[in-house]
Amino acid sequence: MKWPSGRPVPSCHWMLVVVLPCMLTPLWAEAQGGVATVGGTMGSYAELNGISGAERRRPSATGRMFFRPHLSLFGKFTMNLDLLFSTENSTFQSSRRQSLNQYAIHPRWGWGVAHLGDFTDAYTPLTFGGVRVRGAGLSAQRGPVRVAAFGGRTQRSVPGGATTGRFERNMFGGRIGVGDPSRSSLDITVIKARDDVSSLTLPEDTVLIEPLEPDTTFVEDTLQVGIPSNPFAVTPQENLVLGLAGTLSLFERALFLRGELNGSGYTRDLRAGLIESQDISSEVPGVMRSLYSPRVSSTFDYALTLEANARVSALTAKVSYRNIGPGYSSLGVASVMSDQRSLQLNTSLRFRLWNVKVDGGRQHDNLIGQKLFTTNRSRFGVALAVRPTRGWSANLRVNYSGLGNDAPEADAQWIAYSSWIFGTKHNLTFSRRGILRSASLAYTYRSSGDENPLRTQSESKSHTFKIRVLAGLTRNLNLTPSVGIVRSRFGTAGWTTLETYELGVQLRLLRGKWATSLALGRSQAKQTKALQATLTSRYQFGRDAVTLVVRANDYDSSLEMGRDFREFVFTLRWARRL
Repeated sequence: MKWPSGRPVPSCHWMLVVVLPCMLTPLWAEAQGGVATVGGTMGSYAELNGISGAERRRPSATGRMFFRPHLSLFGKFTMNLDLLFSTENSTFQSSRRQSLNQYAIHPRWGWGVAHLGDFTDAYTPLTFGGVRVRGAGLSAQRGPVRVAAFGGRTQRSVPGGATTGRFERNMFGGRIGVGDPSRSSLDITVIKARDDVSSLTLPEDTVLIEPLEPDTTFVEDTLQVGIPSNPFAVTPQENLVLGLAGTLSLFERALFLRGELNGSGYTRDLRAGLIESQDISSEVPGVMRSLYSPRVSSTFDYALTLEANARVSALTAKVSYRNIGPGYSSLGVASVMSDQRSLQLNTSLRFRLWNVKVDGGRQHDNLIGQKLFTTNRSRFGVALAVRPTRGWSANLRVNYSGLGNDAPEADAQWIAYSSWIFGTKHNLTFSRRGILRSASLAYTYRSSGDENPLRTQSESKSHTFKIRVLAGLTRNLNLTPSVGIVRSRFGTAGWTTLETYELGVQLRLLRGKWATSLALGRSQAKQTKALQATLTSRYQFGRDAVTLVVRANDYDSSLEMGRDFREFVFTLRWARRL
């Protein structure tokens, strides 16, 4: 079988799209007799996009359909189906993007849940989480014992450069644990990811010179110059992560401890040669050697996180410590910032009419001294919220952040950056039935700069004022005008002013079934002007809802380096409750 585009339909997709609905039809019929309950949503999404004066960021037309029913049998077994189809997989550089289509079924019963198709799961923040898998997964718990496993493809092969190219990647893993994670528990996690080396055509040369125009600045007949390009920038990778995580609750949960220790082996290029040295191979644990083969491009490191949460009456506090080695990597999470050691503190004191929060932290890199300089980051913040009267609430915040390194002050690479933010906001509530119903006033002061005299142009100061009012003309018609002014200065240049005017209109008709809102915004700074308009209208009839969104942007700049563009987006959504 083939799609309308001519591409063959994979067997698993055929089962989910055709066979599965046929299997669920008898159960659906039984649901009408009271044996089961049926629910869920289905709908569609359509978008038209037009832009002039700038490069297109979205396809000119987009269509999506989704079908998410769920079936419950006797209140003990549920079956969720998740289908999403998008035209973006066949248009707008689809060969350079990951697929947006989703096909998944999620049966759930008393002691477990399974996944077949596209799904995401979360084990721990540094091992597996936030990555979509197309395959199968299972999580089960019987008493204090928990087990979970998954396997499948996390990305398809996409030809391209260092920023867009990808090899096909397959990943599998699992964990076993005992205890209650909200009290006391212990979990062991294993994650393995490996790219398919044959999924992309390999380049022949290690260095490629892309010729440019001849450089005739000084000599008419000079040699061609070019930009060195590394065709091996996109490499097939491999990763193995072994993790141990646990929690401990003490003093009737007044003190809660959480910790995670992971070790990783990461190979940047699977085409690199294997390590044959017995001295190096002997340092790799036997369990890891059976799952992972060290190569010349491999690194091994660990990550450790510790966290303590305490609660005493109205006071709560959290202290967290994190140490991630420079060679640690996990392809099972969206991103990991390695080579860092940090200590964070967060406290809050809450009462009925006021509360205060204090947080701070410090972080540095260069954990094994392989860099020329060590970078230190620090932050500190205080936020106070009060409610003096029933109709008046206010908050005040102060934040500091700093960035520096241990380079000598005479060195051009010396960094001593600091930033301060002072802000306050006041909310006033008047009458719910009067014309003037509420108002808010906000002010923020920002100051940042670097003590290095070579970076004086990076200094900046700004004052931001904004006032917003909510007015009720009728019971169903509200207006929300707002005005904002930003006075800013960068480096040695003079002060500039950015003015922003906004108007929001909200209208509800037919006893709330039809809701329409219009948002208009205009901003101006020197010779640059911008106009934004968004119209949203939603109509609810029975189990169906139709939403129309129209957005228009008009950017006009008369500056020499400015760019004018106009963009129009038309969106129509339909959703139905089953």
